Amino acid sequence: MYFQISLNECWITVAGIKIRYLESGKGKDKHVLFIHGLGSAADRWLNIPDKLSNFHCIAIDLPGFGESDKLRDINYTIAHFGKIIICF
Repeated sequence: MYFQISLNECWITVAGIKIRYLESGKGKDKHVLFIHGLGSAADRWLNIPDKLSNFHCIAIDLPGFGESDKLRDINYTIAHFGKIIICF
């Protein structure tokens, strides 16, 4: 079963890049980070399994996707996205 979660839209700057992320949930010590594939965005995760309702859920827009910065002078590679996620 799935449910539509109520999300808070948030922003953070990582390595000089403005990153949008959505968060929701009640978990204080249980976290789930949703990472979309290439060509998608954080909104991909609006419907999530109800088994996750007790977790702190975060869905990130990677640089160049969704509402995050789309800069011309950054390296849009999987390795760069990994660095952004680690710093997030």
